[in-house]
Amino acid sequence: WKGAMLAHQELIGPMGTLDLRRAVGQHASAVGLRLEGGLCAAMLAAIEDEPGAMPLLQHTLLQLWQRRRGAWLTAQAYQALGGVQLAIAETAEAVYQDSAAISGEQDRLRDLFIRLTQLDEVSTGERKPRDSRRCVRFSELVPFGIDPDLIRRMVTKLANARLVVTHANRANGEQEVEVAHEAVIRHWPRLRAWLDEGRLAIGFREGVRQAAKEWSGARCPEHLLLHRGERLRIVRELGERQQHPFNRGEQEYIDACTAAQEAERQQKEQQQQREREHAIELAAALSRALTAARIAQSRQLAMHSAVAGKFDPLLALLLAQQAVAQHPTVEALSQALHVLSGTIESAIVQGHGGAVLSCAWNPVDDLWVTTSVDQTARIWDRQGQPIAVLRGHHDAVLAAQWSPDGQQILT
Repeated sequence: WKGAMLAHQELIGPMGTLDLRRAVGQHASAVGLRLEGGLCAAMLAAIEDEPGAMPLLQHTLLQLWQRRRGAWLTAQAYQALGGVQLAIAETAEAVYQDSAAISGEQDRLRDLFIRLTQLDEVSTGERKPRDSRRCVRFSELVPFGIDPDLIRRMVTKLANARLVVTHANRANGEQEVEVAHEAVIRHWPRLRAWLDEGRLAIGFREGVRQAAKEWSGARCPEHLLLHRGERLRIVRELGERQQHPFNRGEQEYIDACTAAQEAERQQKEQQQQREREHAIELAAALSRALTAARIAQSRQLAMHSAVAGKFDPLLALLLAQQAVAQHPTVEALSQALHVLSGTIESAIVQGHGGAVLSCAWNPVDDLWVTTSVDQTARIWDRQGQPIAVLRGHHDAVLAAQWSPDGQQILT
């Protein structure tokens, strides 16, 4: 059947100027109408380079018929229309003004014509944008939360005024709508103003439309939720202003982007919370480790203090003091009390001619040595009585150290 159709198919090209002139004259004569001289030539010249020339001419002839003078279609009426291009614009403006009687109708009509326009994305300041018409599914023309019947009645009204045309999609049967004539977009001043004033916002909504179609067409995967951060904030504010409302598919896409971004924010906060908790745990573990180290050091100092107490009570007291300072363990406190409860011998020694710089106990006998800035080292007994003076230094003696057997001194 398809082959038979293709075999008997004949392509018919567009009508030329002569064919159009003959068709206009014959149809006018068939209903008893006559055209003033030069009127047909003026109309044909106006649509010569115009896309959609046939429906545009048809609309102009309808307007002239409505303004006929008896059986005559006049050049005066044609001039009053503003020519072929402005005739369609005048019709669009009249429909827009009539819509004022219905609340919100003009805003919905504005949004519908904007959606039916494909913006020129490569326009520059050197030339005016060449926006064009496009075919749009009816479902895309219905703003979210608006009764589809309101939009359907408005589309029917525009179709009756021959401003839009509708047809069913061959693939899915869904109704599609498009502007009937490019001249509506090019020559209707009000629509041009809407497009020029809202070009940036319309561009943002167009980005949402394309992203939403791709997202829904791929069964709504999360990786196709492209609007995040600043882009999402801008389009959400655009939707809140209701100047360029989103349809259901676009709104669902924006809601999904918002939910995905909120989920990412919560995941990020949870990750940060986990990191904070981990840091706190590490700090606590480090604190416990440091405390354990101080406790071990305190106990070690307490043990050294106990050993030193057998031959050097002063050293034992110093070690016990350091043990308590490291950590007040039971061992450190007990050793400090033990040292303090015992007898700590003291002695005042005299003989150095300057400040004493160091002191060292003999590990074997009850002797100790001091060094001084007076260039001497002196040996004393336990009671502080001088035993010997070591001379021969040429500068202050900074320190002295006994040999392990207590028989020699290194200064």
